[in-house]
Amino acid sequence: MMFGSVPLTGFAQGFIPVVSYNFGWGNSDRVRQCFRISVTVMFFFNFILMLFMILFPGVLASFFTDDPDLVAQVKHMAPLFLAGSVIFGMQRACQNTFIALGEARISLFIALLRKVILLVPFAFILPRFFNVEGVYLAESFADAIAAICCITIFAVVFPKILRKGA
Repeated sequence: MMFGSVPLTGFAQGFIPVVSYNFGWGNSDRVRQCFRISVTVMFFFNFILMLFMILFPGVLASFFTDDPDLVAQVKHMAPLFLAGSVIFGMQRACQNTFIALGEARISLFIALLRKVILLVPFAFILPRFFNVEGVYLAESFADAIAAICCITIFAVVFPKILRKGA
């Protein structure tokens, strides 16, 4: 996850000030343009990286261990764990845009939605149906549902924020 998360965080740290500055000046066209660029870059970077990690988990695991049993476990569990992360780049772009627009509470809600409100219950419920794989699926379910919720909230709230202005 850190292979995808750290570069996304770095990219977000670069675009947040640009969005904030333009929002402060009331340049909503530039804010929209910056968001389009950031969501495109973050989505495709994350999507391609996660897809590679899902399709070739053994390659990644072999960078860190020579143990064939551990590599076999990673091959089995990594796709389950990472499946929901393929759209995570869009969530990160939306969340960081909320921060740039002074809506940190919405961003915090989405973070809590993903890691507390969804992940914790899924981690308790899904193993009852999928055994140990359920723990790994919990992450995927939480990531996918939180990303869809975030994108939906963003689609509704972003135009209102821009109309309201800084």
